[in-house]
Amino acid sequence: MHADADLTGLQAPQRAARKLVREALVGVDNDGWVDDIVLVADELVGNAQQYAAAQGPIEITVDRYLWGIAVQVRDSHLPASAIPLRPKQPGQESLRGRGLFLVDALASAWGVQLVGSRKIVTAIFIHRRPKDGNEHPPSPPCRA
Repeated sequence: MHADADLTGLQAPQRAARKLVREALVGVDNDGWVDDIVLVADELVGNAQQYAAAQGPIEITVDRYLWGIAVQVRDSHLPASAIPLRPKQPGQESLRGRGLFLVDALASAWGVQLVGSRKIVTAIFIHRRPKDGNEHPPSPPCRA
């Protein structure tokens, strides 16, 4: 299953991203897993909106696979060196700096890729083992 949206110029791109992710993951129920994915997508879009070149494009893609979920947010180029590979834990008094810390804590893996004048941040979520002990979570319709 594949879903994508161009968020460029929207008044509330994070709201649109959350809606897209929830709609793309209908039928996935894994102890709050969808909420984690929605939060990460929200953070990635918020970062793109805040740090990307002014009025540059912002796009989101959600893909469901048998093994899990991939969320990608693409925006205009920002130097890759501006994105830490391991986010520092923010101080208690800090009002900023929690976004990538949350991404790092909630996603199974994440990374940044520069392609031409675009930056792509990808977050991967590998299916968690359900609490009922079944070896494999239920597999809703998805891309192979």
